Amino acid sequence: MKTKTIVLFFVLHLFVLQLYAQKLIKEGKVWSQVNYELPSFTAITEHLKIEGDTLIDSLAYKKVFRSTNAEQTDWKKYLSIRETINGSIYFRTDTSKQEYLFFNPNCNISDTLNLYTITSGYNERTIRPFNLRIEGKDSIMLNGQFVKRISLCNISVPDMTSDYYLEGIGSTAGLLYWDGMLVGGDNYNLICCNENGTLIFHDKEFPTCYYSWDYNSIEELNSTSLIEVVPLGEDIFRVKMMGASKGKICIYNLSGKQIHGQVITQPETSFCLPESGILIYRFTTTKGEVQTEKVVVR
Repeated sequence: MKTKTIVLFFVLHLFVLQLYAQKLIKEGKVWSQVNYELPSFTAITEHLKIEGDTLIDSLAYKKVFRSTNAEQTDWKKYLSIRETINGSIYFRTDTSKQEYLFFNPNCNISDTLNLYTITSGYNERTIRPFNLRIEGKDSIMLNGQFVKRISLCNISVPDMTSDYYLEGIGSTAGLLYWDGMLVGGDNYNLICCNENGTLIFHDKEFPTCYYSWDYNSIEELNSTSLIEVVPLGEDIFRVKMMGASKGKICIYNLSGKQIHGQVITQPETSFCLPESGILIYRFTTTKGEVQTEKVVVR
């Protein structure tokens, strides 16, 4: 009887420690994030919230629910997520499949982390391995208090900060998303994070916590002049930096097919395109600023 009591006490002690250590995965939190989807070239806002517990392979997870309407009234089970005592974040999309490491905050500068991210490229949700290197650690002021921040870069684009991880908030690409300055595929941007009804993060590039558009109403994104685009004829495309220093540009035709994409780091860059006509380009800075426009290439 004494042995059982000791074991029970030890289990309860570990459970309390885990609850106390949780900084990201808490009930009452809601993340609102924009997904730029291809090939439809639309952007939708999805809301993810933590609600309820589940036990999978003897491990305690929290349930994640997803909604895509502005009123946040239609919620569906999305996946399961857990946070360890040391702050590592794991998730799994199905009880029959393995769990995936999303992030481990106990890392050192220059460490390379073998992580996983959700990607909904071409409207199909998949799990993708992602290698990010830790570039630095600092703190920023949010809502009157300092929050620890970790900057990361995609090892395939080593000279550019691609993502940030904020303690208690998560990736600036969104809950369970890394952006990584990838050329092609869908892109992600965290807009808001609420905890028990209190806004603890808001990307000021977005007026509200809900945002959507398609290429037919693309003019609403042109308030910020980040680059100047000049078609030079014979399918030559010139990009001149205006309000940005680094970023990536993706170019699509009207059917939504990407015809070109590359990282831009120089004040002026020219390249050739495989086709002409009415095209759409989207330029995204490392800070998540976006400029999207239609352009005619002859």
